[in-house]
This record gives sequence, structure tokens and C-alpha cells, in this order.
Amino acid sequence: MGKKAPGAYWTDEEIKRAIDEWREKRPERLASGDWRVEDVPFYEPGRPPRVDLWHRVEYLDEYDLTYGKKWGASGIGKLKEMAVIRPSEQDFHIFEKQDPIFMRRPKLANLEKWQREHDGLVQALRDEGITVHYIEYPKPAIGPLGPIRGQWAGREVFVAWGGALVTRYGCWNPMNKGREKVLTEWLVSQGCPILQTVIGKGICETGTLYSFADDALVVGRGIAYNADGIEQIRPVLQRVGITTIVEGYMPGWIETLKWPIRGHYHPDEFFGVLDLGKVLIYPGSVDFEFIKWFRDRRFEIVEVDIDEHAKCLPANLILLQPGKVMMHAEAKETIKKVRKAGIEVIEISYIENLCMGGGINCATMELVRERGPKLEDIK
Repeated sequence: MGKKAPGAYWTDEEIKRAIDEWREKRPERLASGDWRVEDVPFYEPGRPPRVDLWHRVEYLDEYDLTYGKKWGASGIGKLKEMAVIRPSEQDFHIFEKQDPIFMRRPKLANLEKWQREHDGLVQALRDEGITVHYIEYPKPAIGPLGPIRGQWAGREVFVAWGGALVTRYGCWNPMNKGREKVLTEWLVSQGCPILQTVIGKGICETGTLYSFADDALVVGRGIAYNADGIEQIRPVLQRVGITTIVEGYMPGWIETLKWPIRGHYHPDEFFGVLDLGKVLIYPGSVDFEFIKWFRDRRFEIVEVDIDEHAKCLPANLILLQPGKVMMHAEAKETIKKVRKAGIEVIEISYIENLCMGGGINCATMELVRERGPKLEDIK
């Protein structure tokens, strides 16, 4: 766009265009080292900077100039980058044998098989053109209460549009504490901005927020989330364009972990996104108002097979792009239903990870997605 007269009014569209024009020009200046003051957005010769205009620049329009790329996976566009932690001996916690109920580990994985399945998952993701990064924990990995539990779980931080929201754990096991520090340090080392860390008495295991459109997501109420935690993240999410937050109420335990109590603490255990306007739900793990919210908005709901839910968490899937998902191969009946709904399914065997408390969605941290459809695009 052409230069405007000194002191002229700029529309929001003109302000955005000025930042975009500089974004296009910046690589040339970086390569040549030929920095020119007249290139600076809103420059007016011989006058102070236009602070009134800089105050109107949207964070999401400029942050990649500072941090190197557009971080964010809080939508359902094509998945581009993920991070994982390869299972190791450190995932077999010293407390497992001392008190398996306290550690929620009635059965342990076979490490060799678990690693093979994990490597197969990573290869399948790469075959889909997804860049996969590895995160490594220190050895030994010691948190505030001792050795850190569940290091394999990548989905502990939510990378919203523009940066990450850091978890404060709800103590479905207190030995989880410490993971957030390792993951935050890794994200910062990669150049990802941190938008928020849950504080006070707020509880929100942010990594398990579940997007079902570019501007809409699901959050739980229960062991992993409380009202304070949800209210802390709400304004930050709204600031980056996530304006619809649907809450699902989940059961918790008293003394027993026997079925059906076991395994109902995060939305990705009962809720999976298949396409714009199509979701997978296991109704036994969430309140009816949650289900009704999607029905009232004409979503197509595919129901998880009840026997498979207990065995292999079919809803714990990875949305690769609208209409294409990766699911646990063991969920045969549910996969049939999903394919009948017109969804392409890539099957991945990941049964050993289920012994340790989660599936393929739990094991992966989404970092970058293309921008995709919004809730209003559902016809």
C-alpha cells in the first residue's frame, strides 16, 4: 500500500496490511543487512513513532516476527507439527511396586513393545507429512515430590493460537508435578511464547483441552479441572479467538479404580473430533447436557462401542485434518462406525501405552496446525 499523509487515520485493515508488507520484506533485509528506517510500519519522516497505530496492532498479526513462526494448534485444520517423548525406563516409577493403586497402575507396559509401537506411531505421523520433534527429560527427572511420573505423556500443554497455556495439575496423581517445567523449558527453547500458566488454586490440565473448530473447544469439569482453572484460561483463549468453550462434567473416584470409574479424567478419553460438525463420543463418561449441546447444533455424533471404550479408548484419536483421523487399531467396531460416517481412518496399534494411562492423543503434543473452519461454517 502507498504511504499515507503524516497523522492520517488508518483503518484496521490498513494496519494489518502494513504489518504483512513488512513481513514479506523482512527476509530480504535479514539477508542483506540493509535496514532502512522507511521500511518500519507507519513510519513518518522526522516525526515520533505512531504509538496510536502500534496500540492497534493485533498480537496474532505480528508475534511470528518475534518468535519465528506462527505457533498454534487450537483448531481442526491440517496438522503440521507435533512433539513426543519416547517411552523409557524412567516411565516405570519407583512407587509402582510400593503402591500400585496410589500410582493407578494395576498393570505395566512391556517397554520393548511399547517403544516399538511408539516408533510406529512417529513413522505414521511422518508418513502424513507431519514434522515430529522429540522432547527429552533429564536423567533422573526429579520433580517437587520426587521422581516425575508419566514422562511419556506429551499432551500436557495446550498450544493455542499464538502460544502455550501451561498446566497446573489436578493430582489424579501428585507425582505428575514437575512435567510442566520440563515441557515449558522445551517449548521456550523452540521459540514458543508462553501465554499463561495456571496459578492460585486453579486446576486445569490444559493439554487436554480439545478443539472442535478454530474458535471452539471442549474443557472438562472434574479431577483435572476446577472452576478457578477454567476461569483463568477463558479470557486468554478469547483473546486469541477461541470464543466458544463447552464444558463436560466427568466422574471421579472415592476409593476404587475399578471399571467404570477408571479412565474418565480428560475429554480426549470420551470425545474425539472427526470432521467439522462430526464428533465421536462415549456417553457414559460425560453428562447429558454436553451431548445435548452438540445435538442442538446439528452435529453428527458417532457413539463409541462400550466394550472397546474400556479396552482401548477409541475416542483418544489424532485428527490429521478434517475428515481424516488416526485411531487405535484395536477399536474395530468403533472404526467401522467412523468409516460409515465418511471419515478416513489410519489404524495404529498402541495397546501398551494404554497400560500406562493413555493413548495416541495423550502421547502427542500438537504444536502447529493450518487455520481451519470455524463453528459458524457448519451448515
